[in-house]
Amino acid sequence: MAGHYFHIGKHSAADWLEAVIDGTLYQILPGWIDDDDQAERLGTLMLDGELSEDEVRSATLDAVTVAGGRKHWWIFNLLGVAVSNNTAWATLNGRLVQAGVDSERISLAAYVDALYAICVENMDKDQRIQFDTHVDSPPPEEPIDEVEEGEAFLALMATM
Repeated sequence: MAGHYFHIGKHSAADWLEAVIDGTLYQILPGWIDDDDQAERLGTLMLDGELSEDEVRSATLDAVTVAGGRKHWWIFNLLGVAVSNNTAWATLNGRLVQAGVDSERISLAAYVDALYAICVENMDKDQRIQFDTHVDSPPPEEPIDEVEEGEAFLALMATM
């Protein structure tokens, strides 16, 4: 971030889920920086105006993307569907538990893949397209990668 590098240690899916679902992304940076001196340096850089809150937020979203193996908004959208109401969450979480998924022991990437698989397993083709369109929708402020979008469209067309 702006030429400065900070290391976030390994965290379980449960840790990431807490930060993402509860909306406490600020706990990731500086909270999850392994080295206390680095965490203090990040705070100093922000206080001195060398790093803005937007830059730290962007770096935090990048960390979610890396940990989740998907764009951060894909993860946010999928989790948003999962926790949209108590019945949906109870059902999905119950299925994850039945499948042996332990969010304390696996990565965020593995967890969202398992959650996605359960969400779509009984959908017909049209439901799946609608679901994928929702989950793949970036927030309005996110720049669109036209090459990536074109490849996704061609992949979708190949399934029809």
